[in-house]
Amino acid sequence: MSSAEADVLCGDCIEHACANQVVPSNGELICRHHDNGVECEPACHAGFDFAISPADKYFCDYNDGVWTPAALWPVRDCACTFIATMYSIMALL
Repeated sequence: MSSAEADVLCGDCIEHACANQVVPSNGELICRHHDNGVECEPACHAGFDFAISPADKYFCDYNDGVWTPAALWPVRDCACTFIATMYSIMALL
């Protein structure tokens, strides 16, 4: 993708090579835009957690559009958490 293709004006936003953010199901990416790229922190909604731990932060450079750490991208979906209590165990019996 050329830089001209990556910098397409769309209303109030500018699409760039890092626009391919994959938001996890039952979660979100909290992103901050910098001069040279985007930094995102993954988070799960209440009652959900990551079954596979993600990186604490991800970064995408505007020049190449590559998210790092690449081995952990895209962020996996958040799964429902369940804490067994004595009452829930007894209810199953």
